Amino acid sequence: MASEIVWSLDSVNALEEIVSYIQKDSFHYAAIFTEEILDLIEMAAAHPDAGRIVPEIDDPAVREFCIDCVSLM
Repeated sequence: MASEIVWSLDSVNALEEIVSYIQKDSFHYAAIFTEEILDLIEMAAAHPDAGRIVPEIDDPAVREFCIDCVSLM
């Protein structure tokens, strides 16, 4: 069952800061990174049990994904 992903203001601001930082060197890679993030969020909404349980939180409802930035190139 698909879930709704709700972005906090802090999350939106963090993503904007990360993308702005990447854009300083490459608009191309900033766009690829943004697309990868948005794709992961869509996947997480469709499959809420995907991803790794965050060990520091140890709550099955809280998941994390890692992005291999080298593979984005």
